[in-house]
Amino acid sequence: MPGMVGLGTLGRAEKATGKEFERILTDGLRAHLAQSRTLCASEQTSGGAREAKDLAAAIATNAGRELDRLGTDPRP
Repeated sequence: MPGMVGLGTLGRAEKATGKEFERILTDGLRAHLAQSRTLCASEQTSGGAREAKDLAAAIATNAGRELDRLGTDPRP
């Protein structure tokens, strides 16, 4: 499932330290937040309940803020 951290990634993170651990963590967070925004956009477009659409809008906004805080991918 997009945005979900797999067991292989968790295994690598468990063994990693320093910059390598930070890269694994931020890559996982970016993927999760990006997928959250995608799901929220679908709910806002196709959802039927106003409360769900409003919640999706709030989640998408917050996910965008967190992505901004993470910054751009530093790898070349």
